Amino acid sequence: MIEFILNTKDNNIKEIINNTMIMYDYNYIIKNNINIIKNESYKIYIIDYDINNHQSINILKQIRYIENDWKSMIIIKTNNITKILSIISEYMIIQIVDKNNKKLKEGIIKSINNYDQHPNTLKYKYKGTYYNINLKDILYIEKEIDNKRCIIYTKKNSYKILISLNKILEKLDKRFIKCSRSYIVNLEQMISYNKKNNIIALKNNKQITEISRSKKQNIINYYRNVE
Repeated sequence: MIEFILNTKDNNIKEIINNTMIMYDYNYIIKNNINIIKNESYKIYIIDYDINNHQSINILKQIRYIENDWKSMIIIKTNNITKILSIISEYMIIQIVDKNNKKLKEGIIKSINNYDQHPNTLKYKYKGTYYNINLKDILYIEKEIDNKRCIIYTKKNSYKILISLNKILEKLDKRFIKCSRSYIVNLEQMISYNKKNNIIALKNNKQITEISRSKKQNIINYYRNVE
């Protein structure tokens, strides 16, 4: 589900959303005072900066810094683009829209392209059963010894999958790393990484000790927030 969160009742905006989102399942929430939506939907915020500048900045701070949400898309509507140039980069604003909603469709399309390029679930079939597992719930994936199967471990369950680790990795996003021939790890599910002993500790108390030398720097870079 894609959710649009707006602080404006501009009917033209709703019409542009409806015309652009024909092929998608979506909803929009219109509030004079935007409340941060904490569910797992993909969110596109359209903020009318001119309604209340101070309130708009507080909304941006809450989305990016308080909630640590850097995945949601933010589109700003304003009559004076120059006054917000300094915050575009800091708050990762994807599009600026003028009073006539020029470039709003462009901003929505950019947001949807981002949505399409970042899968939210791992979908596959195993022994006649279809699976659709949330990526955020996956802790790690382990290749079974002397078997072509792999096991997907989540916070509550485990699932078998008859696909190689490399093929599984192709279906995942950048939060996942193949740290050895036997393991794929969700970096967002790590509690710690002991560089000296080369051990990953996960949130379910599982420790991964099979980490290839070539992947050590990738893990360190993740914690340093660099490429």
